Amino acid sequence: MHHFEYDRESYDDVTSVKINNLNNRLKEAQQDNDVKSVTINDLEQRLKEAQHDNDVKSVKINDLEQRLKEAQHDNDVKSVKMNDLEQRLKEAQQDNDVKSV
Repeated sequence: MHHFEYDRESYDDVTSVKINNLNNRLKEAQQDNDVKSVTINDLEQRLKEAQHDNDVKSVKINDLEQRLKEAQHDNDVKSVKMNDLEQRLKEAQQDNDVKSV
């Protein structure tokens, strides 16, 4: 029967290699996490900017819609005035025709 002799130095070397390996893997995982955190922060920043741009565009759209309504209202008022003037012109022409006869 073979007797296995415990070699403390070899065991410590293997343990050191395992510890170093685990430390390296931990550092790599931390670096990956840092990269992902930067990416997430960048995406969150870009989302905020896009939301702000959207808010600004919404305000501009609302302003333009309001100005459009005002312009349509002004146009309606002008159309009523024009129709009124056309009607009064016809009446004046008819009055003139009657007076001419």
